[in-house]
Amino acid sequence: MEKFFGFMLFLTMAMCGFWLLTFLVSFLPAWLTGQVGERFDKLNKGKRAEAYQEPLEVLYKKEN
Repeated sequence: MEKFFGFMLFLTMAMCGFWLLTFLVSFLPAWLTGQVGERFDKLNKGKRAEAYQEPLEVLYKKEN
């Protein structure tokens, strides 16, 4: 039983290590160079621009 728990602990640590390595290699450099923030800024600006273009009543009248 102790061997099983040891193996599960090893497996959990290996999975966490793999996740951390993947995070450090892929996401962290992009975040540090500002690419992630720029991407979110573009998404948020696009949503805000679409949301405030025209009220729903005006859009509904245009369709009918």
